[in-house]
Amino acid sequence: MNEFFPMVLAFLIIAAVAIPLSIMAAMMAQERREALASGWAAARGYNYLRSNPAMLPLLRDEPHSADRSAKVEEFIDGTISGHPFCSFKYSYEVSTGTHGNAFGGPHFGSFMDSNNIFPSSSSTFGGPFGTHNIHGFTTGNTGSTTTVNRSIIMMRLPAALPGFSLTHEGIGDKIQKFFGGQDIELESDDFNQLFRVQSPVEGFAYGVLHPRMMEWLMGPASSLVPFIIDGPDVIFRRDGEPDYTALDGQLAVLSEFIDQIPQGVFEQYGAQPALGWRVHR
Repeated sequence: MNEFFPMVLAFLIIAAVAIPLSIMAAMMAQERREALASGWAAARGYNYLRSNPAMLPLLRDEPHSADRSAKVEEFIDGTISGHPFCSFKYSYEVSTGTHGNAFGGPHFGSFMDSNNIFPSSSSTFGGPFGTHNIHGFTTGNTGSTTTVNRSIIMMRLPAALPGFSLTHEGIGDKIQKFFGGQDIELESDDFNQLFRVQSPVEGFAYGVLHPRMMEWLMGPASSLVPFIIDGPDVIFRRDGEPDYTALDGQLAVLSEFIDQIPQGVFEQYGAQPALGWRVHR
């Protein structure tokens, strides 16, 4: 018993030093993120909030949005080229059991239900857009908790529109289409091979994806894909924290996308937009 005492004592000393240092490092990293986000917003005349829990009810279709761990942070809102927008980091925690079985996780619901119909006008598109940015924290022998981060931009449209999603054509999409999943075919074979288009109103999708728009999305605006239209907003999601070196470009592309939607599409398919985003100032 005594021969193990020095080892146990050394472990306790190391833990007593390492744990506070880890906590301090995490706090310093958080402070740097806040300084980066607030500085970016201030330099452009945008509004910044460290946290905005009032947004959570609007994210009810995001994974785990009802959990106590769900957070909206680094909230920035403003206007670009006449289009109101907000950008923020959405995060939540996921617990795993002893054998690694997740009680929750970065698994996002299908954009459409089993009949390929949008369940409601407020339904938002999930789906994995790549590798999730996950930070792990050990909670003991029985499991662990990880934090999943998502960067989200919402840009307001002149009118609320039918649901719409544009995603890259992948193996999973081909399998879904084989079993009856929707993919609206357009006049460009190159576009059809690259992307999958979904909407409950096919005429609306054709109106949005006119020839010039398709060429633009296959070229200069390819970084915009995947994205969705959900009622009054165009929504752009990526895994990980907001990238403030890329945010200017992302906002510019979203703004240009809205400008390229023909006015006739808004007149034919649009409805009165909802009120703006809820904020706590």
